[in-house]
Amino acid sequence: MPGTNITQPFIVGDTEVNNPLSMAKVNELHSQGIKGKGVRIAVIDTGVDYRHPALGGCFGIGCKIEFGYDFINDSPDPLATCIDGGHG
Repeated sequence: MPGTNITQPFIVGDTEVNNPLSMAKVNELHSQGIKGKGVRIAVIDTGVDYRHPALGGCFGIGCKIEFGYDFINDSPDPLATCIDGGHG
């Protein structure tokens, strides 16, 4: 649609849907020198596909996804993909 930043199909309107950093006003924090160094985020979900490049492609110390646990299968590996039925 002219005048929008829409790149995804079935999304209508002039939105910031493709710019989550702007939506969360992260640029304002970055302009103040706050970059998140040392910050850890916890997420409770059905799992994560840490193999995805946007999530670092690996799991463990030094990776974007350092820690996780699969409480359903009692496993230290939180890998879930859409293929095997997990959220991922």
